[in-house]
Amino acid sequence: MYSLIRVLYSILCNIIISLCIAALINGCGHDESSDEMPPATATHSKMSAPATHPLKNLAKEQVPEVIVYGEDKAEPAFEPTPLEHLMEVVRNCETADGLLKALAESPHRENDLAMLCKEAGGEISLLAARALAQLGTPDASVELISLLADLPKSRFKTDILYEASKLKSLESAPILFEALKTIDDTSIQQMCQNALANIADSDILQLIRDEYEAIEDNSSRIALAEILRYIENEKAVPALIELLESAENLSDPLAMAAVDALGTIGSDDAINELTGRLDKETNRVNSEILTRSIKRVKDNPAKDQ
Repeated sequence: MYSLIRVLYSILCNIIISLCIAALINGCGHDESSDEMPPATATHSKMSAPATHPLKNLAKEQVPEVIVYGEDKAEPAFEPTPLEHLMEVVRNCETADGLLKALAESPHRENDLAMLCKEAGGEISLLAARALAQLGTPDASVELISLLADLPKSRFKTDILYEASKLKSLESAPILFEALKTIDDTSIQQMCQNALANIADSDILQLIRDEYEAIEDNSSRIALAEILRYIENEKAVPALIELLESAENLSDPLAMAAVDALGTIGSDDAINELTGRLDKETNRVNSEILTRSIKRVKDNPAKDQ
């Protein structure tokens, strides 16, 4: 009996010792997960880049990337030029050319002009807008259109719209097309139509035609077609005639706008195209469209033949 008690006592002690060791290990053991950082929340995530106007991304696509072999330099952060410094630089400028010359050495000339346009006020603001339109680079176009998109309806906005409509660089065309499609502001859309009409040539008209055929939204198609009605340059006549030759029906908005554009231009070639088509036309609706455009020429004393 005594031996049995000793065996049971020994077993009990071993159990108690094992339980104590296990408790000690669990209490003081290392939990690897406790050293891990908690997942970042939305408020503590890495700071995102400043919001960029979609047109600015498009502007970057228009400029070829310059690769410097053997160098890996980060682009320096952009720091706007203080307005006071800009005003000092341009204080004696009286023309847009003068502003461009005064800022010729600036690495951020478009940004400087945009700041002057927004902040300087008075004649300097208008000269800066005129200089941006005259410069006509993708960045200049974006700065001008972005400024207009932020402006409330006012006399100042009307003046800037007028200056922006003078954009004549082919480089600005993709920006103008994108703004026409994405900015829901009638005044800006009309400005883009005017500007595109000013630079309309065979390439621009082909872009208009391609865009027109690619989209299905009727209001967007009409907005593209309206560009043609602002065209007054005789150099666009051959491209307008070519566009009409491929049109199935003159009641299509793009074809109708091309007919109206020929009447607006009113050159000999334009009138001959309209009258020649009218003589051969058998469709009543098409005849009315052609007649209306020819009448526009006759009602305009400046273009009366």
